[in-house]
Amino acid sequence: MMDSRNLRTVADKARTELVALAESSAFNPRGRRIRVALDDDAIRLRRLSGMGIQIRGITGAANLQYDRAGLPPALTAERFASLLADLQRLGRASLGEEGTPVRTTSSQEVDQLAADLDERLRRIADELAAHRPGDVLESVSLLGRIQYVVRQMRGFGRISIGEDEDDDPLTDALR
Repeated sequence: MMDSRNLRTVADKARTELVALAESSAFNPRGRRIRVALDDDAIRLRRLSGMGIQIRGITGAANLQYDRAGLPPALTAERFASLLADLQRLGRASLGEEGTPVRTTSSQEVDQLAADLDERLRRIADELAAHRPGDVLESVSLLGRIQYVVRQMRGFGRISIGEDEDDDPLTDALR
């Protein structure tokens, strides 16, 4: 498992390599055929960067919540760990296994895992809402951060140029 602090370095390296490939393919007549694949890769890179930011946010919020003295978190460490394990399963389905190209292999599996995790997050949030809001605010916020990443992973495999991206995804992703 990669340390979340390395995500930025990996994203920057991928962006640099994608730019080099795009530049070399632009002047090669046979390379122009891979432009669509490069556009898809650029969108994936942009989406991965966004997920990396959110995952860093989850990490920071968890550190604050579980390392503080005084008020114990409403979301137990065991339950949080279980949610992260489910999020990791979803990530593997959405992004691919370690060492393989970053691709969604089964949209149905991703949709099912995301729906199950979303339902679980909502159920836990409803349970926590029965307490005083001030006592559970950090835990509910953490659940919301996880839910946002679930939504990002669910949409990761749905590459749709022009629908939710600008006209030139490669150029925009590399900014």
